[in-house]
Amino acid sequence: MDIGSRIREHRAAAGMKQDELAQACFVSRQTISNWERNRTLPDIESLKAIAGIFGTTVDALIGDDAPAIVEQADEEARRLVSLWAASFVSQIAVFLLALMAYNQNAAMSDLLAILRAFFLGVYFATAIPFYRLERKKGIRTTNDLCCYVTDHMKETESLAIRAARSYFRHYRFWTNLMLGLLILVFLLVMGPNLTPDIIILAALLVVSILGFAHIVERSEKAENADDSEAR
Repeated sequence: MDIGSRIREHRAAAGMKQDELAQACFVSRQTISNWERNRTLPDIESLKAIAGIFGTTVDALIGDDAPAIVEQADEEARRLVSLWAASFVSQIAVFLLALMAYNQNAAMSDLLAILRAFFLGVYFATAIPFYRLERKKGIRTTNDLCCYVTDHMKETESLAIRAARSYFRHYRFWTNLMLGLLILVFLLVMGPNLTPDIIILAALLVVSILGFAHIVERSEKAENADDSEAR
């Protein structure tokens, strides 16, 4: 028996309509219909919700479909990482291009402006689907994102995948390192043009970023502590 048939049988046994199950799983009725017709497969989070609703286990629901579920989770985790990487790199590119435009001639400034516009377009084209996918997966914090990626992305010998897993396992270290490199690039580009006002502005920017990161980290720790107490 396939996973769609199991979901349909459990729903029928519980006397639930597709609309009711959809509401309990925070998905649309069409999504439930697609699951039961085996047009699409539910993700891990949805399977946990369904198992809880019907008083069964995830293993009992997926049966022989486990490899397909794992493959789907891996694909979604890779897509999440790809969207995040594209939006993150585009932000850095816009920042670096803005620095490069400092004291450039008119022709070069126009070219850099076109490049900045291009990377801004890339950012919005990737950031919007990224945040939608985050919301769909119930990812609220950076820590949630890191846990989702490392839990759902399969181990492979691909250098890109290993690099992504390494970043999300130690994202605070890599983020602080990249922040330091960006500050170094900023100082090198500005060079002798640095004035006390620019130095103070850069220092305030760094303090603000680090302060925000500290607040986010504390809020994530507090949230995780509350979740642990709830369990």
